Amino acid sequence: MKYLKIIYKKVFVVSAVLMALTILSCNDDFLEEVPRSFLSPENAFTDKEGFEAGLVAVYSEFSYLFADSGNGWSDRDDYMSQFYGTDIGTYWNKVSFFGDYTIINSNTAYPRKLWALLFGIIKDSNTIITRSDSELAVWKSEDDKAEILAQARFYRAFAYRYLVYMFGGVPILEGELSGVKLDFVRDSKTDVLEFMVTDLEYASQNLPVNNPKDGHLAKAAADHLLAETYISLGEYDKAIQAATAVIGDGQYDLMRNRFGAFTDKPGDVFWDLFRLGSQNDASNTEVIWTSQVEFNVPGGKRNRSERAWGPFLERIKSPDGKQAILKDTYLGRPVGFIKPMPYLETTIWESDFDNDIRNSPYNMQREFIIK
Repeated sequence: MKYLKIIYKKVFVVSAVLMALTILSCNDDFLEEVPRSFLSPENAFTDKEGFEAGLVAVYSEFSYLFADSGNGWSDRDDYMSQFYGTDIGTYWNKVSFFGDYTIINSNTAYPRKLWALLFGIIKDSNTIITRSDSELAVWKSEDDKAEILAQARFYRAFAYRYLVYMFGGVPILEGELSGVKLDFVRDSKTDVLEFMVTDLEYASQNLPVNNPKDGHLAKAAADHLLAETYISLGEYDKAIQAATAVIGDGQYDLMRNRFGAFTDKPGDVFWDLFRLGSQNDASNTEVIWTSQVEFNVPGGKRNRSERAWGPFLERIKSPDGKQAILKDTYLGRPVGFIKPMPYLETTIWESDFDNDIRNSPYNMQREFIIK
């Protein structure tokens, strides 16, 4: 025992000496870590090009609200919760996902994933916003900085737009978190909407006016979202002003004549708006902003809602009970796991069922021909 005590004392003394030497040798330079072999906020957000690279990630994240990565039904299909359990549609068996609100909790897949996606967008936007004022960031002009901030603040506001309408009041995060935070509290719905307005007003003032129609943001996108947010706040005069800014911009107008690559096919101008390639078509004056989703390319995504909404053709039988073969060029391989609610299928069209172009046979197909 005595021998062990002596060893223990020696080890303790040596450890204490080493600790003291370590403390004495520590200084700011020694503890500062600057990555050299991989990207980090410290070495990426130093110039406009670095911030633009960061924005690419935000643009990409946001596109998951309209598409998934195509790597399986449960992979990044957060956007499905925008349909399930609404007056638009429900899950086909009524008991899964949002078919029964009594079984939804914080671990339910779709709302949990949507929450995580949206706060991920806010996190990355906040990193750009906070780092833009870092001493490491070198700007050639204040205009360059303002345009980067306008994009980040637009996306932060747009993420909060989904959060506040889906979940009500949520925590407002105004900047990058520098450490662990466990005391989040919900801000009121009004506070969130007013926070969005502040971001969107800045974006409106600093985004470029010209719409490149290539997925990059322009001023009208902020004005359009401002009009919606002002309405939610009951500030109708401001909503009219924001909407008028878009309507009065000569770049935008309703499409009245058929256009695009499918004008030789049966359809109408509303149908043309949603055909492949029409969104970035230079002649499309309805485009304010389009999220860029490319299928079957590296880093690409797919819009699985096309499969979700279409009828499950494989289960359709002919009058004599045999497998039906339907003649349809554009449906693809739908599986019909979203069932339209009566409001979408019939009620909303009652006042103008035969004349509303959105309800035409090309856009709301109700009849199918068995070949």
